[in-house]
Amino acid sequence: MRKIFTFVSISMSLLILGLLTFTQVSITYGATDNGNRDPLSLYLKSPSVKAILDTIAYAESTLNDQGYQTTFGFQYFDNLNDHPRRIICKEFKGDWLCSSAAGRYQILQKTWDRVARKIHAQNFSPHEQDRAAAQLLLENNALARIAKGFLSFGQ
Repeated sequence: MRKIFTFVSISMSLLILGLLTFTQVSITYGATDNGNRDPLSLYLKSPSVKAILDTIAYAESTLNDQGYQTTFGFQYFDNLNDHPRRIICKEFKGDWLCSSAAGRYQILQKTWDRVARKIHAQNFSPHEQDRAAAQLLLENNALARIAKGFLSFGQ
């Protein structure tokens, strides 16, 4: 009985500290009314979510004015009606790397197609790219925790 109590006490302490919670959020998508009622758009207002998205863009080397219009290999595109759908190959340390990654978060075409359908993205605009990145965080049970300010590393 003592071992069970100790485990429950430790678990409750971790839960209270927000270290053990993995909140899964379910979102219903529909008309966004210019993003005002869209739950993903609401999450994008969180300073913590903005910071994580900026961190991802920094890691992808797209934290700049043209980040939303950057493809793999640092080529640029102007048409934001859809993912550019280009596979670009670059030589890196003697090997060729090819990717369809595009936008601020370097989202692959296949991933974009799946996520865009799910969130009813209208185009590949900066707002839709941000919503797609938030959806990917949501799918990995991270969005709610990040929005609440719970960030932990190494676990």
